[in-house]
Amino acid sequence: MHINDLDTGLINKLHKFADDTKVFGKVTDGSARESILEDLNRLVNWADRWKMEFNVKKCKLMHVGKGNRRVQCNT
Repeated sequence: MHINDLDTGLINKLHKFADDTKVFGKVTDGSARESILEDLNRLVNWADRWKMEFNVKKCKLMHVGKGNRRVQCNT
């Protein structure tokens, strides 16, 4: 299975390792939040196109950093 094109067109950073995929970015305002949501939608479209599935039950949102505003990324 080749997933080399998984990160094509993404705005934020993506890490791939074995069966794990992580999208991450710094969210300081609404437009940064929207860019992560756009990337998540691109990943869903990629998975649909290649007939693959992400295990949504394993998906998590992690907030890091002191003074983090804890912006939610509900889709």
